[in-house]
Amino acid sequence: MGRFILRRLFFLVPVLIGISVLVFALVHLAPGDPVVAMLGIHPTAQEATRLRHELGLDKPLPEQYFVWLWRMLHGRLGTSVYAHQPVSTLILQRLPTTAELAGASIAIAVLAGIPLGVLSATKRGGVLDHAARLVSVLGISMPVFWLGILLIIAFSLEVHWFPPGGSVAEQGAIALVLPSLTLGLSFVGVVMRMTRASMLESLSGDYVKTARAKGLLEWEVHYKHALPNALLPVTTVIGLQVGTLLSGAVLTEAVFSLPGLGSLMADAVGARDYPLIMGSVLVVAALFVLVNLVVDVLYALIDPRVRLR
Repeated sequence: MGRFILRRLFFLVPVLIGISVLVFALVHLAPGDPVVAMLGIHPTAQEATRLRHELGLDKPLPEQYFVWLWRMLHGRLGTSVYAHQPVSTLILQRLPTTAELAGASIAIAVLAGIPLGVLSATKRGGVLDHAARLVSVLGISMPVFWLGILLIIAFSLEVHWFPPGGSVAEQGAIALVLPSLTLGLSFVGVVMRMTRASMLESLSGDYVKTARAKGLLEWEVHYKHALPNALLPVTTVIGLQVGTLLSGAVLTEAVFSLPGLGSLMADAVGARDYPLIMGSVLVVAALFVLVNLVVDVLYALIDPRVRLR
């Protein structure tokens, strides 16, 4: 198991380097002059020259990249041009809110999606199967921002159960209920459909037929034999969907006025704050890669055969 983890960690190095190159290139190849965006439409030559020098934009692109990468490796993400604070400080202030939102959304999706998928597979062709598939289609089809607005109207403006927005520091944990439902319900359909497909494949396996031939109860066949094997691809999908959750968090945090990492990235893009954009995107990408590493480890724990690959 230790060799498996070390091998995965080794492969992370070129992935992270590739991500850093891509982030740097996309930000610097974006149309428009960041100095003009930061200083206004008609900056003086002295102001423009000073800011370009401060940001290192007066150097060749390869040199800018290696200077930036060297600082990243030493934990220096730079200083936000508009907030005038270290980028690392701003990210650490916002990251807990986004992590709580993503964690709660994943919990909702797993606790609802896996049981619905198992129920749909074991009752294939029945009323429960059709109802579960309808729920999954609705969850996948509804845009996050539209669903969030509907939940605000229904549960904040009509019945006043939950606040329509605000931070966790101001409102408490209740401020995460509607945002988590908004992201989680859109994720339930993906988990449910994958669980159903994987469970149907497991139920058609020879080992399930053997278990039934031994006279095991149907619930034992479903939950002790078929389900553990069906969870392997579901675990992978859950890990891959973390990136989707983080992208959906941008819209969700905007709808519910949550001061998370998604809203910070949106503000940075609007302000063309180069250090904040690159630092935020790199941190999110690194988190996504680390989550996939955790998924690989969980996959190996569930199925020992994976460790031999």
